[in-house]
Amino acid sequence: MTAPPILRTAAITDQGARKRQEDAILHEPLAGFFGVFDGLSAYPHGDLNSRLAASSLLRHWSLDGHPRTDGGLLRAWGRACEDLDDLLHGDTTATVGMVLGEGRCMMVAHVGDGGLTCVDARGVHRRTERHGEGAWCKRAMRGGGSGLLRPLPSPAPDLHTVPLIAGDVIILHTDGLDAIMCDAAAVMAACQERDPHTIARRLIEGARARGSEGNASCVVIVVDLDLDAIARRISPEAREAAGKWAGVGVDGGLVI
Repeated sequence: MTAPPILRTAAITDQGARKRQEDAILHEPLAGFFGVFDGLSAYPHGDLNSRLAASSLLRHWSLDGHPRTDGGLLRAWGRACEDLDDLLHGDTTATVGMVLGEGRCMMVAHVGDGGLTCVDARGVHRRTERHGEGAWCKRAMRGGGSGLLRPLPSPAPDLHTVPLIAGDVIILHTDGLDAIMCDAAAVMAACQERDPHTIARRLIEGARARGSEGNASCVVIVVDLDLDAIARRISPEAREAAGKWAGVGVDGGLVI
């Protein structure tokens, strides 16, 4: 049986030229839990909506008794939707990933116009549908759409299972990065660098160079198998903390 992968992660959020930062990031590498959230600017408190969604998901998931399956993610998602229902006219998009199976795959829940993009030797693959605005109402964490003052039922998120294969780069991103994410050659070039912080920074810079002025956020996950080289940089405390979570730890995949 092959060794489970090492996942190296980084997260960046950038306000851009907007007056308010309405993006939020969930970056909990020791728990193998990640997400990007984009509060809808049509609401008066988009920044509050995105931050509440991120904190609520993490809180409910960590209290859930079944974090090893997608059921744990879905229960946390439903409870987070209830929390957002307490906000008058509040909403946010969300793309959230949970590492499973000894670090060999990720379960991703998604609504809205952000997304999940996977980069491998064959190219750039957007794994999520872009739920944009138009004749069809925009889906988001708690509903939303053209009738902004009319609360809608919480939608079930799209679910995706993503294998984590050595050499791949996984990117969770808000729509502020669409300017570069639709340029496959630029994304491939950014991912030639194997440091996740460098990839994230290049993606943000690339979006700005292409005219994107809005909030932009991403979580970058680089999948490696070089256990010895990376393990030397991890403290015993981090190893012990990681080992408390399913699918993450010295006997499985280590997320750092």
